Amino acid sequence: LPVDTFITHHSTLGNGVPVVYWGEDLELRTESCAGGSASYNMRQGPSIVRSGSMTELPAGTYSATLPRLTPLHGQAEIEIIIDCPDGSSHSVTFDLYIDPSGNVVDQYGPVSGATVTLSRSDTETGTYAVVPDGDPIMSPSNRKNPDLSTDSGHFGWDVIPGWYTVTAEKAGCSTATTPVMQVPPPQLDLLITLSCDKPTPTVAPKITGEAKVGQTLTVEHGTWPVGIEVVEKHWLRDGSEIGGATGHTYQVTDADAGKSLSVRLKLQRTGFSAFHTETASVKVAASPAPPPNPDRGAQNVKGKVPKKVKVKRTAKLPKITDASQKVTWKTLTKKTCKLSAGKVKGVKKGKCRLQATAPETSAWLALSKTYSVKIK
Repeated sequence: LPVDTFITHHSTLGNGVPVVYWGEDLELRTESCAGGSASYNMRQGPSIVRSGSMTELPAGTYSATLPRLTPLHGQAEIEIIIDCPDGSSHSVTFDLYIDPSGNVVDQYGPVSGATVTLSRSDTETGTYAVVPDGDPIMSPSNRKNPDLSTDSGHFGWDVIPGWYTVTAEKAGCSTATTPVMQVPPPQLDLLITLSCDKPTPTVAPKITGEAKVGQTLTVEHGTWPVGIEVVEKHWLRDGSEIGGATGHTYQVTDADAGKSLSVRLKLQRTGFSAFHTETASVKVAASPAPPPNPDRGAQNVKGKVPKKVKVKRTAKLPKITDASQKVTWKTLTKKTCKLSAGKVKGVKKGKCRLQATAPETSAWLALSKTYSVKIK
């Protein structure tokens, strides 16, 4: 390209001519005098096939966008004409090659890095053999076979007359081969569709922030292949959607205490199928127990503890306290008495000592009390 001139292109021919794709807009920019005016002409042979004015922004930089070049293909020439404020004029001229490439797509969009292989036969029903890499059957614009699809899913060759097929394949995808195609005429805008695993991010989406009640969490979308955007999101509590929680941030509530939060993302390329992914979950800290009442009362066994029990006889023991706490009974004198099924049984004459316990609550102190029972 001439000095101070730029176009969007993906490769160059062996002679340095830039290659552009016919299915994409072409960005054209050049630098020259400030305050002038500029225009462009695109020629194929003697014919002007595209033309237009250019915009100056910033001063001295002129640019234009040529809409999708389809159905133009093959060699072309661009001339830029600049008229300066001092009355002088000059032009910039260069060649380019418009590649009528095909595309590899799957249900989610363009497939990057697919292996595309060109095969040829002299007749429609003949044996199709892979065209050797570097073979002059293919034009100098691309003599690589197999080749790889670009980030936009593009591929393509210019070839001599014959019958052709193209096979596309990639790990995680189905393999697809085109129907037999005759050249000429040019096989333009060829589309090969695969069925692939859903796309994966180079940086996974995640939740950031402190997972505590009252704090705000944020979901980061991650980094995905070009063109894939998050179109919906929903915050989840233990795997279930939280009503109305569809924003970029979420404030943790009391209902989340002790639970796991995650975000389900819906992603899509325009015009292709959507898919879902989910962030790793974060565990919300449990809410602290309420502070105890400083005026808590002492628990007592609710019910009558027997004062006397005969040897080989039993008597029931109370089961709860006046705080409705369950009482745990323990014998401290196993030679004179024993416990069984909530009852005390006399074993030998003497004093039986029993201990009753119950845990504390926010309103009551813990119970730990000893009772004496006479075994006679």
